[in-house]
Amino acid sequence: MEYIMGRELNRALQSDYRVYLCGNLHKPQSMKWIPDSQLEIGTSCYKSFTADKPHFHDTATEYNYVASGTTKVLLIEENQEFVFEAGSLFVIPPHTEYASKHLEGTQILFIKNPGGNDKKLVDINETLADWLKSW
Repeated sequence: MEYIMGRELNRALQSDYRVYLCGNLHKPQSMKWIPDSQLEIGTSCYKSFTADKPHFHDTATEYNYVASGTTKVLLIEENQEFVFEAGSLFVIPPHTEYASKHLEGTQILFIKNPGGNDKKLVDINETLADWLKSW
């Protein structure tokens, strides 16, 4: 059995806003993770308002559970915005271009299947840049 204790995760989140719990990771992080070539699991903890870089995944389906706080997701091609509060689960299929932004205190547990870094950044036009700047 492999495990990560909550105190280890909480300590890592003091210095890093995103911590991976398992996966086939190539970038070092302050906390140990459970090696897994099939699945990637991590958590993002936003200490202040933050917008992530718009992107899509080539092969992975990404499952996101909002543990606390509030996040907004914009499906770029559809120009459709969603607001997800604590307790919400949303799933982003492969090839779906999206942007996300998060209020202070938001924590999201994410699972990617299959794991691996298949993220492709999306060009940011003026409309998208404006969306990313404010709540």
